[in-house]
Amino acid sequence: MTSLSVDTHRCDAEPPAVDPDTFRDVVGRFATGITIVTTVDVDGQPAGFTCQAFMSLSTEPPRIVIAPGRESVTWEKISRSRSFCVNILGDSHEPVARRFARRDNHKFDDVDWSRSDATGSPVLGAAAAWLDCSLGDVFDLGDHCLAVGVVREVAIGAHRTPLIYFRGGFMPPAQPVGD
Repeated sequence: MTSLSVDTHRCDAEPPAVDPDTFRDVVGRFATGITIVTTVDVDGQPAGFTCQAFMSLSTEPPRIVIAPGRESVTWEKISRSRSFCVNILGDSHEPVARRFARRDNHKFDDVDWSRSDATGSPVLGAAAAWLDCSLGDVFDLGDHCLAVGVVREVAIGAHRTPLIYFRGGFMPPAQPVGD
């Protein structure tokens, strides 16, 4: 198998002015799945946030990407712990997604979770699937970071229909997706 050489470069040109509200409306028309990204802070306390900016990056080796806000309290904890778990939510998990979207210290109250074997990050009992990761490269880009997750452990839960976010809200349940 031949490997392709890839040239990397930065575009430092100033982008044209785009109205932030219009930008949000345009990108909001792209439906995304919903995840909860979790970690355990340096004091052993669980932390997490709702994240729709998630994607797979590579299968060989397994890598994913999340894009947390730079001002996120949980992101600060992830950057210190150097590990996190991406919990993929099913369509019945909207209340959990809304809970983890808030800024408070009680997100894990009455939530079923356990620690992953690989990094000890919280795995939510309600997750449709999860990916436990060590923190890889991080790129500072605007008001968010692009963080690469080095996948250490994965699992699939029983829930098969995803929770979808579109145009600022959660979509009604879709038809179940087969294996």
